[in-house]
Amino acid sequence: MKLLPDLQLLKRAKEDSLIAEELIPELSLNLNAEPYYEFIYEHLFLEGTICAEDLLKEIRIVANNQLASKLHAVALNNEIIKKVEFQDLWNYKLRFIYMFITEYKAFVEEKEAQMNCKQLTEIHLL
Repeated sequence: MKLLPDLQLLKRAKEDSLIAEELIPELSLNLNAEPYYEFIYEHLFLEGTICAEDLLKEIRIVANNQLASKLHAVALNNEIIKKVEFQDLWNYKLRFIYMFITEYKAFVEEKEAQMNCKQLTEIHLL
């Protein structure tokens, strides 16, 4: 576990406002930028809601238990959390699961709006 280099990387990423797709693969866990990681990094960490240590702890729990795809499915359809195969998500005591489930769709919409705005700005600059 390379905690210190990951913490240094997160500090630099926050200073440079790196997006999740640029940062997550660089962490020692060798992960892809899954929606849950993107959400807690961009929406919670970069905005100052959580610290680097909390971010890394949560990412490790999700990665080690291969929960990323399950969490994404629940965020897209909140009702499936009631199904038996998703009930184990609560056992991991993820700190940000409720925020992810309730805020993910708005987070995605905001990111899409920002990308559209950026693209329109680039077109006008040409």
